[in-house]
Amino acid sequence: MDLRGNKPGNVTIGVASSEPGTKPYSETLCRAAGGSPSADSCTLTFADSGFVVEIPDGYANEPLSGLLKAVKKDDTSQRCVPGFANVTKNVALSSRYVLPNENTFGNQVSINGSVVGSSPVTLPLQFNAQGEAPLAVRYPDAGQVQISARYDGTGVESGLEMESQEGDGIFVTRPVGLCITTEDEGVCEAGDVSCNIFRKAGEAFPMTIRAMAWEKAGDNDICSGNGTTPNFEMANIELGSEVVAPQGGVNAGVELKSYHHQRAAGSLQRMDQSLDDVGVFRLTATPKETYFGYTIDPAHSEPVGRIVPWDFALSEAELNSTCANFVYMSQPFNSAFILSARNKMGGVTYNYRDEFAKSDITLVAANQKSGEDLSERIAMSPSDQWAAGLYQVKREDGEKLLLNTRFDRGDAPEDPLIALEFGLRIDDRDGGLSQLVDLDMNPALTGDCVERDACDAKLLGQYELRYGRLKVATEQGVDSEPLALKQEVEFYRGDWQLNELDYCTSLDLSGYEFSDPEQSYQAASQSLTFTNGSIGIGLGNNAPGASLAQVAAGLTRLHLGAPKQPLRVPYKVDLSQQPDQPLWLSDPDTLEGVAIFGNSRGNDRIIYRRESFR
Repeated sequence: MDLRGNKPGNVTIGVASSEPGTKPYSETLCRAAGGSPSADSCTLTFADSGFVVEIPDGYANEPLSGLLKAVKKDDTSQRCVPGFANVTKNVALSSRYVLPNENTFGNQVSINGSVVGSSPVTLPLQFNAQGEAPLAVRYPDAGQVQISARYDGTGVESGLEMESQEGDGIFVTRPVGLCITTEDEGVCEAGDVSCNIFRKAGEAFPMTIRAMAWEKAGDNDICSGNGTTPNFEMANIELGSEVVAPQGGVNAGVELKSYHHQRAAGSLQRMDQSLDDVGVFRLTATPKETYFGYTIDPAHSEPVGRIVPWDFALSEAELNSTCANFVYMSQPFNSAFILSARNKMGGVTYNYRDEFAKSDITLVAANQKSGEDLSERIAMSPSDQWAAGLYQVKREDGEKLLLNTRFDRGDAPEDPLIALEFGLRIDDRDGGLSQLVDLDMNPALTGDCVERDACDAKLLGQYELRYGRLKVATEQGVDSEPLALKQEVEFYRGDWQLNELDYCTSLDLSGYEFSDPEQSYQAASQSLTFTNGSIGIGLGNNAPGASLAQVAAGLTRLHLGAPKQPLRVPYKVDLSQQPDQPLWLSDPDTLEGVAIFGNSRGNDRIIYRRESFR
């Protein structure tokens, strides 16, 4: 016989009638669970029962395996097995949005394939031998949701009411991650210098971020095919970048450093972003807070780029020569400067180096803004390459002036270029997108290019350029006296003139050739030996001179001691053997001379004689 109580409380059982009948005034005894018969055992207590709803937390749209358990209300570990074992019951289920507490975007909970909203939906649930029924739950959005259950008995169970416990059945679904996207032309899967130009450093571009729902296990591309979680909201999500190329480069700084992800249709967050360095990068978004205690993984975009410099800037420009006031044509001098590849804010783009530093750097020249472009006559030695966004050409190498530039002279003598301006021009080799700032020179333009807004170069400085030569003398004198032969440095201005500005050219006897086979220069004794003797020899404006001398006002002298006998000393200057190898003073007609010693001075009315020795 089964006894059923559909409401909580005590029920006492007794004997209403029997055959044979009970003895008057006798007490009915009952045995419970095999115990001794007693009157107390005839009172049965029916406990209040209910449901426990257990739904695990998970990702939005991920299938979640929950349970509905029939239990004793005041001790949920006690199952109500007798009435809910191996049976199917029609249970009314409903859902409620806890946080956020509204269903603005229409996303609904489904249980066992049926949509379950705020209005109860009755579903047949199969309870197992332990009084537990499985619940297949799916919620496509993010947030905190509660599932409630109610059972109202019918038939023999009429009056039986069971509900889930208050505060029970709450679970959390969270985004599987964030998806960061930019304009299509910004994505470059190659992630190297072959990427097309996307933006200049510091230039804004649109960026979108969405919180994504689960699609499948092992999903490596949550931006494709996944749904979104419009109810997701989180403050303090940090934004940044990770460098993809150049290899070993630095991460770019971003203008927008954080954002608040707000609830929105499609979970779509639109914002403007910029990258302050050159290269290819992944955009990053890193949640700094938890979502109901869960960490949302940092997000990374596809490679974005190529980012190029905003502009170039020239600083510390100067021209330096061994002589302060002029330079000879074809004489090396120093051009020193620093070029910076910059972002929009004027900062250096440290990744502008290696293959990402594509620019061509050239020097240009023009005399007195004449409009005649003389740039082809400039030669510049190879310099250091771009490093960390800087192209630095130094003034000195150690303690020595770095002679890295020259302006070549033509085949024929020419008048001085009194104010030859030197400038620097940059071609970014990206279509002129990145320009050198504060341009103030155009070698092909007559007059002031700034006024005409037609400049294409930046001025480094100016020099007077002179076409020069070394002229050595042929002199004659008596053999009883020393002889001094002028060694003059000249420049051309309509005709040849002494270059009185030259205090720099050095001459050394080791670079002199004495062509008579019976004569030779002895450096140790600083003397010239010949068949019957020797004489002292030196360079300088004052006798007897030294082995090395510097011209003063363009002049020095070759001193030879008195030979005490007639003597001819043919000589030639080899400029390649001189201290600075001043080949810019070459002139085959003026580098040879003769010192002539005789018994008399000769005829003073002869003012010039040229002798050729073969």
